[in-house]
Amino acid sequence: MKFPAITIRGTLLRAEPMSRHTSLKVGGPADLFAIPADADDLQSLVRQLSLTGVPWLAVGRGYNLLVKDGGIRGAVISLERLARIEKQGEERIMVEAGAEVALRTLERSWSRERSIASEASGGRSPGRRRDGQEIGG
Repeated sequence: MKFPAITIRGTLLRAEPMSRHTSLKVGGPADLFAIPADADDLQSLVRQLSLTGVPWLAVGRGYNLLVKDGGIRGAVISLERLARIEKQGEERIMVEAGAEVALRTLERSWSRERSIASEASGGRSPGRRRDGQEIGG
């Protein structure tokens, strides 16, 4: 598939073997494999792909993803870099994850950066989803 000029701040690879991005280590090449730097980069990429008619597929970390030997026509967008933790006041943080990210991993990272003992919660992370539903705890 021939692609128009597509630019992002993240990583853009052509004819990238999907076997490098799946837990099963199988799969032929994706015509285009993109790893956006952040949410703004992702938005720009999807806009460019849509305007040019290039089909696309978003994937996480490639667990349980089976790709045929013939690969994927179009663009594969990896969401692996789209995770962030942001402090919002003294006792509140916001966590966003674009791909499968273990909550425990995010909690350890946040705690390590701020010298907070993550074990205090016993491995549970109480909080609320954007829709207001309580989770964890």
